[in-house]
Amino acid sequence: MRSVFGRDDETWDELTDAALDFLVERTKLQTFTPYTELNTVLIRRTGTPGFDFARDDERAAMGHLLGRVVDRNYPKTGFMITALVSGEGTGG
Repeated sequence: MRSVFGRDDETWDELTDAALDFLVERTKLQTFTPYTELNTVLIRRTGTPGFDFARDDERAAMGHLLGRVVDRNYPKTGFMITALVSGEGTGG
């Protein structure tokens, strides 16, 4: 099992599913979400450790996750759902 940013494929799949589900919920509410809120939701829904936005590699890991969400969702919807995630509140 390969590891990217210290997380294995199974964890990335779980995080991707949870992030996409949450962002779909945000579209129904017609609202944006800060990175910190997404991070909190991912911790709660998956039980995995959160992203540490004080670290460059962890901010890059969140970018990797958002890229995975786009790869999964965009071909089906034509919408870059990750545009709903704002930089506000990232601590970086």
